[in-house]
Amino acid sequence: MRRLFDFGGERRASDSPGRQDQQQQQQHGWRLPSWESITGAAMGHHPSHTSVAAAPQAYHASQSGPLMGGGDSSPSVVALERSRAIQEIRMAKELSVVMALNDEGFTIEQVEQAVAGQIKVTVPRVMLKDDLNGDISFTVAPSQQFPFKPPHVFCLTRFCFPSLADGRDLVYDVIRKDWVPSTTYASIIRQLPGFIDRVLEVSREKGPQAMLFGFFDGSVSIDRYLRDPNASVMPCQKVDQLSHRSVPRFVVLTEGALLVLEVTQNSSPQRFGEIRSWAHLSQLTSVTRKKNTGVVTLRVRGYGAGQGDKIQTFVFEDPETFMAVLQHHMASLGVDSFNANANESLENVSVEIIRMRSIVDDPNAQEPLSISFVQRLMALYQKQIELYSARSDPAYETALQSLKEFLQNPRVSAVLDTHHHHQHGQQQQHEHEQHEQHRGSDTSSSRHADHIAFVPTVYEKKDRDQRSSVHVESAQAASEEALAGPSTVLPPPPPPPPPPDLLTTEQPATTEDTHQGEGADAKNGGGQGAPDLL
Repeated sequence: MRRLFDFGGERRASDSPGRQDQQQQQQHGWRLPSWESITGAAMGHHPSHTSVAAAPQAYHASQSGPLMGGGDSSPSVVALERSRAIQEIRMAKELSVVMALNDEGFTIEQVEQAVAGQIKVTVPRVMLKDDLNGDISFTVAPSQQFPFKPPHVFCLTRFCFPSLADGRDLVYDVIRKDWVPSTTYASIIRQLPGFIDRVLEVSREKGPQAMLFGFFDGSVSIDRYLRDPNASVMPCQKVDQLSHRSVPRFVVLTEGALLVLEVTQNSSPQRFGEIRSWAHLSQLTSVTRKKNTGVVTLRVRGYGAGQGDKIQTFVFEDPETFMAVLQHHMASLGVDSFNANANESLENVSVEIIRMRSIVDDPNAQEPLSISFVQRLMALYQKQIELYSARSDPAYETALQSLKEFLQNPRVSAVLDTHHHHQHGQQQQHEHEQHEQHRGSDTSSSRHADHIAFVPTVYEKKDRDQRSSVHVESAQAASEEALAGPSTVLPPPPPPPPPPDLLTTEQPATTEDTHQGEGADAKNGGGQGAPDLL
């Protein structure tokens, strides 16, 4: 299970060195660091403090999990073999049934040179409510734990804005319920037309900021995003908020998402990165760049009651390109602006805090404070702390102490206590109304957004000690022919939701799903209820 992003630090991938790729790629005006620098990283030479202009210097190759050893007859290996046997039998039945869907109007094709059970599904436009001039294709591929865990569903066709054909897994938004092993490929495929109709309805009625479909997980091909003209890949250092240590990362920007990747395989011909965290771009609330430096701080809106905003800091080799591309995407989503310079607003924020604190601390005050006043001052404190943090300013600690004293003020405590009780009652009523709405409505952007694994905010993967590296070239990756062509630093503005004649489809690529952690988990289900899973 994923957990919300822990900004105190990340677990590292294994330090065993892999083969070195000396080829450098040019993309969006920057050059990938030489893969020869892996050697130093594998020897344990990791930077503790990174200068502003520092570029990633260390990457980690993956190593096989404990289940990869040969000749092991332990119960875990036996359970894994049994699970694989169940999957083979199940997939044979799935494919025999799913091909019959060609008679229902779908086009089902097995993907050659791919993992067994991976298929391409084309939904004809005649099945859709909207009058489109093109069909829409998906890839359905079994996960390592299938049928104990759901298969992957990737979109291959650009039919909305922001595009869903950017590597996100859509399975839970298609089935709209928790996974049960008896769910078949055929039942998933039959729900694809309804899913497309919901996406187009949300896009039409609520706009691009409400397009919170899908999630990102596992390992993806870095080269897939380098070839994608609608994506930008940028090297950076992720900075720990507490220790100020840094680790090398790649940040990927698509039309609707931001991904943070840790390189796990760097050998030719493919380079892979583990998705350490991700966020929908519409969930970003502020982006702050320290003046004349490469330090960029992102604030992501927390999801649900009690979830505060998440903050993360990066040091980019080319911060101008990152800021320009991000602001370009945000403008396309309808977001007005970001605070791009910390020094421009810090003084104004500090002056306003002093003015409002004088009202709070006035010993002669008679009237109680309003909740809007208190919330406004709390927001200013949060902004001030964020700006100090981005500058590594010692005043950060002073601001924290001032905020603590403010919250302990009796006048403030009384307002917050009253508001809390009132809000709790309203929240219960709202949840009841939402529940009734979902029972009768089919227009929500994602009915499974409350599932902890698919919350639309920033995530961090589990400790690497608990899960082995996975090397998957996502089934949604386009072929070399489809995505070949030069990219620019600032691609032309993404169009609004494309008219029917602009539909484009990417070609499915091979999926390699060798997630050993998933295989280890499957052992618990491999020996239970096997007949029902077949």
